[in-house]
Amino acid sequence: RRRMSNADLASGGPVSMASPLTASAAPAAPAASATAATAISPKTSSGSGKSPKGFSSELELNPYREQFMQKVKRLEKEHGVRSYVAHNFTVQEDNLMEIADVVRSCKHMGFRLMSFQPAARVGYHKRWAARPGDFVQRDESEIEHRALSEERSDHGESVWREIERGAGCRLPYKVFQTGDVRCNRTVWGAFIGSDDDCVYAPFLDDECPADLRVRDAFLKHFGLAVMPLRPLILKMVRVLFRHPWALPMALSWLNRYIARAGALRLVKSGFHVAPVTFVMHRFMDADDVKPAWDMLQRGELAQTGVLKETQERLFACSYAMAHPNSNKLVPACVQHSVYDPAINIKLAQELPLGSPSRPAPQEVRQVLAAAADSERRSHC
Repeated sequence: RRRMSNADLASGGPVSMASPLTASAAPAAPAASATAATAISPKTSSGSGKSPKGFSSELELNPYREQFMQKVKRLEKEHGVRSYVAHNFTVQEDNLMEIADVVRSCKHMGFRLMSFQPAARVGYHKRWAARPGDFVQRDESEIEHRALSEERSDHGESVWREIERGAGCRLPYKVFQTGDVRCNRTVWGAFIGSDDDCVYAPFLDDECPADLRVRDAFLKHFGLAVMPLRPLILKMVRVLFRHPWALPMALSWLNRYIARAGALRLVKSGFHVAPVTFVMHRFMDADDVKPAWDMLQRGELAQTGVLKETQERLFACSYAMAHPNSNKLVPACVQHSVYDPAINIKLAQELPLGSPSRPAPQEVRQVLAAAADSERRSHC
């Protein structure tokens, strides 16, 4: 499995994405059996309206998305490199209502996964200057009692509704749950049919008991391992040979899925099936994570409000960073909100790019001292 390096989609273009090809050249022919895991992240805005290149809507980036996917298809055709391409979408206030249009326009481009990530308020504070007061220092009691914004109070429901609107159906994210539902939602399925008559059909429905039994049987005999199609088919044949009762269950599921997708639609489209996985990852704001984490290091549990929610999500976190020096795993939101600021300052000093303006020594000492203090409390 080969991880592709970053390259611009087009010379001078506004989109930075992991691309196997530049605008003018193809790579040397790799081995025919290679597989590429590729992610693209087109950007229209950094939070302040138009991008530097003048793009004011997500749909204006569609020609670049198409061009990128044509290069991926060319790579497979000419060099035998199969790709699993993921499309990342950072959700902010100014593009929330464009999610559905992006889903509809990308359904036949060839993306295998579409990930939507509501922007968390972490990192360089000037990124969020358009929202006065977001990064004002607050103590725990002030955070505990402040009113929740609409985006926070709906736990990502508004983002998920827009994804469903684009897919054209309810997306049953409760079939498989990773971590807290307020953090992660995932649905596996496929677009069935041609452009004129196309529907998204989830592979399993969380409101169908028979589908849930299929899920349980699958997990029992296949586990959580992710494998290529051919080994998966071989394993399925072996499971069916050892457990013949699974064949009627599989045929029953296939019948339900064809009914869900539409048998006539499937036949008319020439059995056109485009698998697409929808994902939402919702990270937490640094102003919430810092005090919640500090409380946990002191052995304190919040009883109500934002801090309680934040601690619950930290407890359920399935995405952790390793800290070998302290022999522990740290939730990703804690890494980004508590530890990364100090690490980034050190990296900026040790690995300067060009001639960046460096932070004042006093600021460096304060950030490093805060990180060290948090680390020390975690040992206790």
